Amino acid sequence: MKNTIKIFVAILFASFILASCNSSEKAKTSMTGKWILKSAMGIESQDGDNTYMLLNDDNTAIEKNKFGESKRTWSIKGDSLCLKATEEDGGIESCGSYKLDGDKLVWNLMDVEMIYEK
Repeated sequence: MKNTIKIFVAILFASFILASCNSSEKAKTSMTGKWILKSAMGIESQDGDNTYMLLNDDNTAIEKNKFGESKRTWSIKGDSLCLKATEEDGGIESCGSYKLDGDKLVWNLMDVEMIYEK
């Protein structure tokens, strides 16, 4: 009986670990792609498709705006989406809470709400 309980607990523990890894991979997969800025602080973007962030499978990223294109890395840390500049650009990491709803990404970075769409 004790062995049965130990086996059950081990299986339960393993299923929790696998489920959390799987959901993390799903989050990463749904985050990858080209995200076009639609609005920031409630103001509609006037740049069309020219302001975006491209999140790649290998956690590299390209951030493009009217000032140019910058290489970044990206990660998910808890409930935050983080973009980190290359060392040449200062290596600063910016993290903010995010909500993903299909092809819509709402990212709150330093109290600025930005809405992106794929």
